[in-house]
Amino acid sequence: MHLRRDRRAGRRRPGRELRPPARPAQPATAAVRLHGHRRRSARALQPVRRRGDGISARRPEERRLRPSGCRLPVGSRRRDAGHLPLQRPRRRVARALPHPHHSEQPCGRRGGGPVNNGIVIVVLASAVTYGTPLVYAALGELLAERSGVLNLGVEGMMLVGAVMGFWAVQRIGGPGGLVLVLAVGVAAVAGAAVALIHAFLVITLRASQIVSGLALTIFAGAAGLSSYLGNDLNLADSPARHGFRAVNAFGLHDLPILGPIVFAQTWLVYASWVCVVLVALYLARTRPGLNVRAVGESPAAADAMGINVVRYRYAHTLVGGAFAGVGGACFSISILNQWVDGLTNGAGWIAIALVIFSFWRPHLCLVGAYLFGAFQALPLTLQAREVTVLPTEVYESLPYVMT
Repeated sequence: MHLRRDRRAGRRRPGRELRPPARPAQPATAAVRLHGHRRRSARALQPVRRRGDGISARRPEERRLRPSGCRLPVGSRRRDAGHLPLQRPRRRVARALPHPHHSEQPCGRRGGGPVNNGIVIVVLASAVTYGTPLVYAALGELLAERSGVLNLGVEGMMLVGAVMGFWAVQRIGGPGGLVLVLAVGVAAVAGAAVALIHAFLVITLRASQIVSGLALTIFAGAAGLSSYLGNDLNLADSPARHGFRAVNAFGLHDLPILGPIVFAQTWLVYASWVCVVLVALYLARTRPGLNVRAVGESPAAADAMGINVVRYRYAHTLVGGAFAGVGGACFSISILNQWVDGLTNGAGWIAIALVIFSFWRPHLCLVGAYLFGAFQALPLTLQAREVTVLPTEVYESLPYVMT
């Protein structure tokens, strides 16, 4: 027998309304959600649990299956114990979330703790501090040598800048920040004044650059002009009224490892980084910088091109002396905060060697200065922590051995 649905049965007859097909009656438990395992048989009924007051935890009317839309009296709504087979909607009062625990430090700023107190981190942070005077002095020597002038009087210029910067801090009144800025300016002018003598001797009078530089170091050195000014102005008996202090840059001084090295330095350190960038851009990206390089490499060719060789050499020798004076002021108003005869301790000679070591490149001067600064900071750190692996004199001689 060929079974086929009668097409006429599904045709719509005129005059009759379309009615939905009748649905089979559903049992009363159709809207009830039952929990169970489809491969297991029904489990036995659980005994009625009672609370401590003798009342059953589930009342008989609550144990029966009810449709999802039914509501129990208010008094019979209890929190049933155990796993209920019937899930019905309930109204629950929203409770406030507990307050999160706030630490004392802001999010993302965790203290370095013992990590920042390690010998390596302390030495690296101190290397930046002790290397900053070398950065300024090396930049000044680099500019002078780029113009073709060898300046061996950096040590004397640093000492004169140190004593005059300290004098300005003691004598100038006003807010501390303004006084420090003026003191740095005075130190720069003092260093440039000494450099002017050297420029006049070697550029105008065409004297020997080596002899002139050594003479300036002796004249303005520890046994010369700087020592006389310190004693005459009574600077050795008084501490600095103002001094550069470490700042908390961007609030990151507690950052592990990088915090004390990068974000806990003085403004002189950050200014030295800016000077390194400016000098590098000046020598590589500007016309005067390219001209001064031409003057230093071939004065005759630069003069034939119309470049004033004498003017360029004077200007860059004076700027180099100003940088050396600021480097000396780093000792008197930032590191030591006092005046001591010969406080540079040969830093000018290290700066001269540093320029050669860095191949006359400003960014390498920065790296080399911090390397020498690490050798200077190492004996002080070991002595402060009472670490005696080798005699102290061995560590103190390392910067000069490197030179």
